[in-house]
Amino acid sequence: MKTNDWRTDTEYIALVDDLLAKPEVQKLGNYTQHHHSDRLTHSISVSYDSYLIAKKTWPKHPGSRSGGAAA
Repeated sequence: MKTNDWRTDTEYIALVDDLLAKPEVQKLGNYTQHHHSDRLTHSISVSYDSYLIAKKTWPKHPGSRSGGAAA
């Protein structure tokens, strides 16, 4: 996955936009994750990867919210 692919995936955005709008979720951007990223970017990446896997393996997925965007 390219870092910002999720930004153009309207189905994914519809699933997580309410979470991304929360101030407490946005604050994750203030914390380093794995020495090269922040927790928000990492959480979105994990969430989007999980969403893509679920979409391929389980077409009626409840999907991306469990991937980490609010973790």
